[in-house]
Amino acid sequence: MWSFDNIRNTVPPVVPELASDIDTSNFDEIEPDDKVSEEGFTTPKAFAGNNLPFIGFTFNSQYM
Repeated sequence: MWSFDNIRNTVPPVVPELASDIDTSNFDEIEPDDKVSEEGFTTPKAFAGNNLPFIGFTFNSQYM
């Protein structure tokens, strides 16, 4: 049984075999998501331009 004190000294249940330091054969292939396109990026609806007067504004609670 392991605890946080001895976890680094225990033998893992599965040790993957690696061909090199950059071997990614043990990971699943990522399927491209056709729903998202780089050209379809839109500005978030939370930004409506109403905060433009506060650009460059800083707050310091100790300044009086």
